[in-house]
Amino acid sequence: MISKRRPTPRGLWAVGVVMVACGTFLGTAFVAGCAVPVRLARRVDA
Repeated sequence: MISKRRPTPRGLWAVGVVMVACGTFLGTAFVAGCAVPVRLARRVDA
């Protein structure tokens, strides 16, 4: 019998890994997207 309150450790682990992977990817892409134009602008101005 599967309890709805507590998901299986394996399922919870898989969801956690996916969330961390997506969060890391999106965070890195966001930071890179914001940082690259700023760096280029600073180089051009300098």
